[in-house]
Amino acid sequence: MIEPYSLRRTRDGNYLLYGVKADTGGDRSYRVDRIAGATVTQRSFSARYLVELTETGAQPVLHVARSIAATRDVFRAPKPLATKAKSGSGGPKYTFRCTACGKTFTRSTYDGALNEHKNKQGYPCFGRVGAFVKTQY
Repeated sequence: MIEPYSLRRTRDGNYLLYGVKADTGGDRSYRVDRIAGATVTQRSFSARYLVELTETGAQPVLHVARSIAATRDVFRAPKPLATKAKSGSGGPKYTFRCTACGKTFTRSTYDGALNEHKNKQGYPCFGRVGAFVKTQY
């Protein structure tokens, strides 16, 4: 029994389902092509992380930049090797989308942590994690 949170794609093109084992509370990842079967239950759970999976339809599948073994917190946006822009060059710009309200933010560093902000309707948003969208050079 798991609590599902996120679906991501690796560099190799494999899809990973991230979740928490309900009985132990441990963070886990499962390769979708190796899942033999699944059953939806009516058992509810209190979310420990921001849930990226919804019943509203298809959601964009995010990429995983590092191996799972190297990632302690699998629910954070992965960071590339170089996070600082080179001085004078302007460097790449990273775009992140708030996973709660959908508002986009452009940054000079690859950091998906979001400050307090308002949603598109002008109300305070509870989202504090941004999903990586694209890099502009």
